[in-house]
Amino acid sequence: MLHVGDIGGVIRLTSTFDLSGATGLRIYYTKPSGAKGYWDATLSGTTDIEYTTSEDDLDESGQWRFQGRATIGSWTGRSKIVTDTIGTIIEAA
Repeated sequence: MLHVGDIGGVIRLTSTFDLSGATGLRIYYTKPSGAKGYWDATLSGTTDIEYTTSEDDLDESGQWRFQGRATIGSWTGRSKIVTDTIGTIIEAA
C-alpha cells in the first residue's frame, strides 16, 4: 500500500494488450477530493504502464481512481478504472 507523501512508490496498471511502440502513455487520477490530473508514464515490459511517485504526488489519503492511456498509431485507448487506497501516515508522538 502506498501512503501520503511516499516518494519512489510505483503505480502500475497492466494491460491485456501488447503496448510495444505505444506513445502518449499517461496515468489519469482522481483524488478523494475529486481533483483530477495525470502523470506521464512509462512502459515496463510490453503490458505495464507505470509511474514512480515524486514528492507531493500523493497528497490525500483515501480512495484514488486510476486509469491508463496509450496511443498506438492512430488508436488511443484507455484502461478500466482501478480504485486503490492511499493510506495516512501515523506520526509517532
